[in-house]
Amino acid sequence: MQLGLGLQLATLSLKEYVQADSVAGYWLAAVAFIVTIFLIGNKKYPAALFVIMLGAVYAFTLKLDTAIVAQSIGLHLPEFHVPTVQDVLTGFVLLALPQVPLSLGNSVLGTKQIVQDLFPDRSLSVR
Repeated sequence: MQLGLGLQLATLSLKEYVQADSVAGYWLAAVAFIVTIFLIGNKKYPAALFVIMLGAVYAFTLKLDTAIVAQSIGLHLPEFHVPTVQDVLTGFVLLALPQVPLSLGNSVLGTKQIVQDLFPDRSLSVR
């Protein structure tokens, strides 16, 4: 499941986000890929940390307007909001329903597969 999700995210990023910055986006993706390959399996220096830092440096130097960022930083208390029926229905359709197959896959099917891998002599069903 994780491999499939990773491949889908990689495909989405190559189709949507890398092309948005044209040559600079492809260079950034190539450098991130090389860093990942170079640091794969390194326990002391995880590749994700360096790729995230690379993206942050890229965003702050080439994409973000520092004046707008400086103006938008501020602290305020959250405002209370009573949800309407439409808010609850939208949350149910957009958040709760898509979570059901994900939860079933992780908690039931994933657990069954791990038990089969670790204890192949025991018979186990999804039930």
